Amino acid sequence: MAGGDGLVKDEESGWSLARWLETRHALGPRRARELIARNKITIDETVCADSGRRLIPGQKIVVLPETAASPQRPPRPKGPVSPNPEATRGALRLLHLDDDIVVVDKPANITTHRNTAELAERKERELKYLPPTLFDLLRRQLSDGPGSPMPRLWPLHRLDNETSGVVVFALNPDAATFLAKQFREHTIGRRYWGLTRGIAQPGRIATHLVPERGDGRRGSGEEGPDSRHAITHVRLVQAFDGFSWVECRLETGRTHQIRIHLGEAGTPLCGEKVYDRPLHGAPLPDASGAPRIALHARDLELTHPRDGKRLAWKSPWPQDLYRLSRYLARQADASLIEES
Repeated sequence: MAGGDGLVKDEESGWSLARWLETRHALGPRRARELIARNKITIDETVCADSGRRLIPGQKIVVLPETAASPQRPPRPKGPVSPNPEATRGALRLLHLDDDIVVVDKPANITTHRNTAELAERKERELKYLPPTLFDLLRRQLSDGPGSPMPRLWPLHRLDNETSGVVVFALNPDAATFLAKQFREHTIGRRYWGLTRGIAQPGRIATHLVPERGDGRRGSGEEGPDSRHAITHVRLVQAFDGFSWVECRLETGRTHQIRIHLGEAGTPLCGEKVYDRPLHGAPLPDASGAPRIALHARDLELTHPRDGKRLAWKSPWPQDLYRLSRYLARQADASLIEES
């Protein structure tokens, strides 16, 4: 292949990189994935080794010619990366990096990390064929290149596959212990942005979440040995015509907490397909056209394990949800307010 490039079109929004290559360059699936694996594809001048990377209109994709050397990874920086959403290195956007922690802006449609049970259920041979997780990609990005040892990371929390936003990993056992204690004691500050069907009611939602509410889904139920107390604070940012933009602050951090609380309140997230119905009821209609579950981890605040300073990071609306919020505002004949 002689090489080539192109801009992602509006109608290609949300496509995987592999699908884009197969379609735009008439490649077979195996050939497309081979080029990606060999670091022959760049997105906006950065090598992308993730065949499932979801694309955004306007991104420039270049297929490097076979004779071109693959771009070298930039050297690992000394000291912290500036806590700025524009600070990048490699395919993932790093918001902060020092000797103890790394804070990364997770893209949508990628698993944060695999849990112990999932790893135990699969043979080592099978794991090679699973798509890379954020954990996998971050380790590769923080390494010193091919053949170098992979750095160790300690996962501390996770975002759902479709949820984007700020995630922190520890880089040593002491930092992991220190931060895990903050998560257990709910002293980590976490705020999410979401777009809901219906106008969400501001206020405090407190329930006991159970693994099975009676229809095969997680949900709220009676307090008991298997329940977990969950508290979400909802703030209405902007109301549209039949939709709303909300900020949810977690006082606790239970699995699918925001999705469940908003869904049970009758205002499920746009794009939600699990917690979008009452108990034994039909799914609520969704006319938003959301490309995924419209949930984004906007803010993360924690106490640094080394110096005890309180640090915070923000991630702006990703392009897909920004476009959706702008569309909903236009449909309501309103102007989208500035981010705050």
